[in-house]
Amino acid sequence: MSGSYWLSAARRKRSKQEIQQAYEWGIKRNIDTLNVSDQLYRHNVQQWKQREQSGLIPLKKNTIRNISVHLSINSSGKEKLDDRAGN
Repeated sequence: MSGSYWLSAARRKRSKQEIQQAYEWGIKRNIDTLNVSDQLYRHNVQQWKQREQSGLIPLKKNTIRNISVHLSINSSGKEKLDDRAGN
């Protein structure tokens, strides 16, 4: 079956929670699990320069205010497996 598959609202909500939990887990251990500092540097170096301390952005629970989850799966991988097998 080909085509795109979209996440249900419940799965998007759960994914947001998992991302938030991973972020908070990293904060407790002083680890930037989501590479927030690197992403800010790559996309807005001026803002990164204003906030950085010793080359990193100090992360707090409220540093990330909004999490958006957009995911589509264009292939389950089965087509690729069938193609390699000559089917």
